Amino acid sequence: MYRISDIKTRELLRNFSDWIQYEKGLAKGTADAYLGDLQRFFHQSSATALSLSTQDLRAYLSELGRAKKEPSYLARVVSSFRAFFDYLVRVEKVRMDNPASEISKPKLPKRMPETITTDEVQRVIRCAFTESRRNDRTRNWALMSWLYSSGMRVSEVAAMNVRDLKYESGLPRSLKVIGKGNKERLVYVSENAGKALRQWLDERSTLHGDLTPDKRSDAVWVHRRHGSLERLKTRAIQHICERCGNYANLPFRLHPHMMRHTFATAAIRNGAQLHAVKDALGHESLATTGIYLHADASDLEKLAESLPNVIC
Repeated sequence: MYRISDIKTRELLRNFSDWIQYEKGLAKGTADAYLGDLQRFFHQSSATALSLSTQDLRAYLSELGRAKKEPSYLARVVSSFRAFFDYLVRVEKVRMDNPASEISKPKLPKRMPETITTDEVQRVIRCAFTESRRNDRTRNWALMSWLYSSGMRVSEVAAMNVRDLKYESGLPRSLKVIGKGNKERLVYVSENAGKALRQWLDERSTLHGDLTPDKRSDAVWVHRRHGSLERLKTRAIQHICERCGNYANLPFRLHPHMMRHTFATAAIRNGAQLHAVKDALGHESLATTGIYLHADASDLEKLAESLPNVIC
């Protein structure tokens, strides 16, 4: 916990935290990151929310740079200060200027999304069933199938409720998802993912009892902890994903976001429209989804082979 000496600054930070979560609809993780950036600065600075200048902020960023902080972290710090002082100007109306508006974010290197191959996906999903403990194997199999087939964020998967599932021909094939910024979207999955989830729901009912929403938990993904039924948290799903990757002998650590990247890349490679992938992922703009339009070695080889055969 950071102790900030200026009472007014503490009050404004609390108000800002509430505003970005409940009024702006930012994800809790993003809101917490912004607040943490601001609290760290004001904890060690003599500047206050009302007195901070552009020079103060530049000096702080230079200090972070000397401490070898990553450009992505520095960019987020700038975003945190921009958002906070924009709030003070527009909402609280306690400042006339935004001292962060003149500061540019560092350029970030473009990173290709990490994906796994179709063969690796098949191995991971198969091993989720064959290598997991008996009471967990159907759940893990359905979970990994759903992660790949839906492209959902791990936090969205953890938040899934039985009552939100939509059925087609007896299979759970879609649901409404509340994503970043409290934006709602509809997500569809493949028939195989629907079959896997139906099998898990049937087994879940046998293992853990009635699934109706008026019971203690309506969560899709659950486990027993100290005798009580609990929703699988994001961290638990990350651990399951990592274990399934180990079962499949992947030479790297598998994480849920890699499954999301793989879903998007595979969808585009198989002819899905960029707009459809954008909506499925819950992206704000096509520019974000455009990172999946990358070429791999096989694409480049096909491109070379497609050229007219001329003698050099």
